[in-house]
Amino acid sequence: MNKIFAIYYIPVFIIITLISALTCVLVYSLTLDPKKANVVAKIWGKAVVLSAFVKVDIVLQNFKLEQKYVVMANHQSAFDIFVLYGFLPLDFTFLSKIEVFKIPIFGLAMKVVGAIAVDRENKAGLVKTVKDMEKYMETNRSLLIFPEGTRSPDGQLLPFKKGGFLLAKKTNSKILPVTIINSNKVLKKGSFFVNPFREVKVIINKPIEVNKRNISNIMDEVREVFETNLRKEQS
Repeated sequence: MNKIFAIYYIPVFIIITLISALTCVLVYSLTLDPKKANVVAKIWGKAVVLSAFVKVDIVLQNFKLEQKYVVMANHQSAFDIFVLYGFLPLDFTFLSKIEVFKIPIFGLAMKVVGAIAVDRENKAGLVKTVKDMEKYMETNRSLLIFPEGTRSPDGQLLPFKKGGFLLAKKTNSKILPVTIINSNKVLKKGSFFVNPFREVKVIINKPIEVNKRNISNIMDEVREVFETNLRKEQS
């Protein structure tokens, strides 16, 4: 069914993305405000999800919307970014491969909403990424990081990278753990075909303090939050 559904969904996705990207650029050019451009991007995320007839169930714990966070989410699917942009009630941006910024119009839209480029093949580029992340956190907006660094092929957690945790420590930002469940059933790693009529669950746990704490302990706590949520859903 997913290949048949693609006949409808791929053109719809392209149209939604093109209109949203152009609107992002236009809004930014008129206001010079990345937050206002980001509102358009969040509408884009929700439209991509809803047009695939995917339901998103959000489970919230107490956290302050006006506070900045380093948002840590597990990474099951390329569909994750649409789910989080569309349904996570925060103003945030994310990291993306530098190649994505080279896509006409879309790459420009990513720049105006504040997305940060990652050049993994270039050591100097990685240094610049770290500086860009630190500068971005000064704007009092949240930053989404997938600590696994890449998508899990089977939904199981991969080893964490330290970068995001070090950023949280250096900028004195709380970590907001976000567990994504079943997005890999919508779009599997390596596939271009979306499976419609699925349900994705997003669990937002209470923020984690990082002050005066060992990095390894913080990483273990975030991992335990993810594993507990995933285990409960699978049982």
